Amino acid sequence: MANHRQSETWGITEAAFTSALAGQRVQVKTQSGTAYQGRLLGVAHYTLYLLQDNGLLLQLNKGALVYLHALEPNAALEALVRETHSQ
Repeated sequence: MANHRQSETWGITEAAFTSALAGQRVQVKTQSGTAYQGRLLGVAHYTLYLLQDNGLLLQLNKGALVYLHALEPNAALEALVRETHSQ
């Protein structure tokens, strides 16, 4: 009998979610309770880069994040959600 392993990824992926937020104004909250707002400039394996309105560029460890969300309506993210619900 073949050993079939369930997929570890389904629905919206981290890459698709963060790609839809690229360049957008977002808010992140860290496990310490601190919240930051700014423009999402980039995402790497363990980090994300956020440019705050005051010009400060933050490098945040994704493992320390509680949430990440858009501050403005986002057509790309809405389309991603619709596409996932239709599957």
